[in-house]
Amino acid sequence: MKSGVGAPIGPEDKENPLIACCARWFPQYDAFLVQRFHRKEADIWAIPAGGGFLRKRPDFVRLTSGPLAYTSPVPSFDGKRIFVYGSLSLSELMRYNGATKQFEQYLGGISAGHVAFSNDGQWVAYVDYPGNALWRSRTDGGEKVRLTPEEMLVVQPRWSPDGSRIAFTALSKGTPWRMYTVKPSGGDPPEPLLTENQSQLGPTWSPDGKSIIFGRIRSREAKISLHQLDLVTHKVTDLPGSDNLWIPSWSRDGKYLLAVTSGEARGLKIYEFATQKWSDLVKGDIADPGFYSDSKGVFYFDQDKEFMFRMRLSDHKVEQLADLRHINQPSLPYWTAWTGTAPDGSPLLMHDLGTQEIYALELEK
Repeated sequence: MKSGVGAPIGPEDKENPLIACCARWFPQYDAFLVQRFHRKEADIWAIPAGGGFLRKRPDFVRLTSGPLAYTSPVPSFDGKRIFVYGSLSLSELMRYNGATKQFEQYLGGISAGHVAFSNDGQWVAYVDYPGNALWRSRTDGGEKVRLTPEEMLVVQPRWSPDGSRIAFTALSKGTPWRMYTVKPSGGDPPEPLLTENQSQLGPTWSPDGKSIIFGRIRSREAKISLHQLDLVTHKVTDLPGSDNLWIPSWSRDGKYLLAVTSGEARGLKIYEFATQKWSDLVKGDIADPGFYSDSKGVFYFDQDKEFMFRMRLSDHKVEQLADLRHINQPSLPYWTAWTGTAPDGSPLLMHDLGTQEIYALELEK
């Protein structure tokens, strides 16, 4: 493929600066090659050092421009080409069919993850991949609306019990990970739930919709624990015994809370509000846990075994749901691959359809 010499950074880029890395010296053109990230794009740029035909160009010269993400530039020995990786991020949402023991496309195979359904089962919220924006639609795919702006990177949407709000965690320029809520109808900007300098993660609603329990980001904060935010008084209280716990999930009947253990002793714990005590459910590297709608069981993904499981709470009987060992899953920006369940309890996951090829760029003088 051929690459023309691009334009300098414009005024809009000054407000959204590019991040450069991985410089390689290109002696034939007396320039450095770098990969630069702007918003959610990755392209190859050159930094002229004073010689060659680039010397009259601006400080940064763009050599590629989508639709692929271009990374890892390496000049050829003869200086006539630049070799780069060109990758396309794409996935399809899949549902495991227990009768056929096969994964099938779900919601039209949309490229999305972090899927959440309203309690009435009529609406779905999801995070598109690789854009990381929050969308809402009916479960048949109709009435689709984008709910978050371009600059937000979104994870973990959760519907309020009455379906009037969607809570989620997002990263924006100049702020740590922060909880927001937004109306599912769209039109209004997301509103932060709690403004503070610490990170926040995984808001989960109380059954009456009057409070939210959330955690912190592992490896970002010195202390990881769970906290409850009263949405009426805006008072924050610590949840007893929740040190080193994060990613909470509240059962619909209000009796239990799930949380993942952070640190060396990985696992899944459950909190009973009646006794105010925590107990161990599962040991291992657990991800994406949650309750079934009847609050009688939990589901989770064991990242060590690469299986999805469900556990009945009455006797802790564990049943294998789906084998994910042969399923390629994408790596989401700022998050690992996502798993979850549909309203009927069947497993959901993201199947990676992305591609990565090596391309040769020929510069046009």
